[in-house]
Amino acid sequence: MMFNMIFNKRVICLGISICFLLTRQICFADDKSFLKQNSKSSFNKDAFIESVKKKKVLKIGLLDCIAFALKNNSEIKIKRIEPKIKGDDVRIAKSEFEPTLNLDVSYSDSKRQSTLSALFGPPTTTSTTAQFNAGIEGKIITGTKYNLDFQNTKYKSNSAVQVLNPYYQSDAVITITQPLLKGAGIIVNKADIIIAQNNKGKSVEEFKNEVMDILSKTKIAYYNYIFFIRRHKIASIYLDWTRQLLDIVKARYAKGEASSVDVIELESAVAEREKELISFESALKK
Repeated sequence: MMFNMIFNKRVICLGISICFLLTRQICFADDKSFLKQNSKSSFNKDAFIESVKKKKVLKIGLLDCIAFALKNNSEIKIKRIEPKIKGDDVRIAKSEFEPTLNLDVSYSDSKRQSTLSALFGPPTTTSTTAQFNAGIEGKIITGTKYNLDFQNTKYKSNSAVQVLNPYYQSDAVITITQPLLKGAGIIVNKADIIIAQNNKGKSVEEFKNEVMDILSKTKIAYYNYIFFIRRHKIASIYLDWTRQLLDIVKARYAKGEASSVDVIELESAVAEREKELISFESALKK
């Protein structure tokens, strides 16, 4: 019993393997036929070039026209720069209240004949002086000016009289200046900033108005173009109908069923329709 079960499993596995191999052979043969078929239908260069030479019409809608106008209109390009320039003017006006750092470094060397006796010191006195000064100055919105200075001096000499050698000196100085009449007050000191901000807002509004004006003109031009396309088409249809009617009346006139006045009236109508068609065609091109 156990042997039969094992034998049956082996038979089943062998059958599945044979089916798998046959399936792969069939798929491989199909792939070969597919490749042969595609190799026959290769890329036709001449046909592609001829298709490119054909005249093609690019259809655009109102949104496309608006996008082209916003991108390529010269007035919009100019007006777009103005708010950036006015923004720089605002930053320049605000820079008046930004602090300024001042650094000053100096070094001097002197040599002179000593006035003291040779017993009290060298006959020639040499000295060096080095200074390093740092300060911050600025102005606040009320007009108050401040100045913070930190002064450092180093003095070195070969004089026997000088006790400390080298000699260091440091001073800190704070100066505050507040105008009482002229230049005092927040409004007076912020006047340039307020003017610059108003000019920036004005330039932004002018830019918006220019954009709205261009959009309005673009929409009007687009709808006028659509209008003249329809009118041109209608005028062409009317002209065809009038010509057909003229042919019918001429045929009736030849048979004596219509008068010459009818023919003349229709010829005049055809001329009027042609004039109208030419007028709409000219407006369409504009």
